[in-house]
Amino acid sequence: MKIGINGMGRIGRLALRAAMGAAHRPDDDPRRANRLEVVHLNEIKGGAEATAHLLTFDSVQGRWHARIAAQTPQSLCINDQTVGFSAHATPGQIPWGELGVDVVLECTGKFLTPETLQGHLDQGAKRVIVAAPVKTGDVLNVVMGVNHLQYNPQRDRIVTAASCTTNCLAPLVKVACLDLEAEADEENGWIRFDPDDDIQCIRPDLRSVEAPRSVSRRRNALSRDSE
Repeated sequence: MKIGINGMGRIGRLALRAAMGAAHRPDDDPRRANRLEVVHLNEIKGGAEATAHLLTFDSVQGRWHARIAAQTPQSLCINDQTVGFSAHATPGQIPWGELGVDVVLECTGKFLTPETLQGHLDQGAKRVIVAAPVKTGDVLNVVMGVNHLQYNPQRDRIVTAASCTTNCLAPLVKVACLDLEAEADEENGWIRFDPDDDIQCIRPDLRSVEAPRSVSRRRNALSRDSE
């Protein structure tokens, strides 16, 4: 199975690290030999050289001790494996079929509707996995251990890994549904819970200090930069 990644921000880079074995696993871990064949990366900012640098150095995950270099503006070399590189702006411009890609990891955080994601399929990808929830259409948001058995390979050509909050909350909701007498709303079937919280690391769209904004909650430190 050949993998392509669209978007080499934090999620795209961590996905590539995981796919190519950056995570240390003990010798007796059955997952130690698990590897995905990543053949192409697409990122609109910085070019191949910047992507190679950011793959090597990560202030949270630490340095990836692999041999990483930009061979040309169109390719990187990672541990003697050549990985293609491009800087197309939209999914419909990336020639996944010509590149032999089977599954695209959509990691830009920008293309979150079936219509904008369709470009990946139109360009030859067989499946698309989105690293953010798709809240429109009939796209299946998968939380492993909760609803992964609903996946139908004939129907679900685009799936997502849901959101960070959903991955935190959904397993608790499932336990409540299965093992506790959760209070259900007879009118619409929803379960009533108190508001949940999740803890997130700082992201590029979060400011580290306060700033003037028209919306009060956006003025705080670590709030999103967008209005």
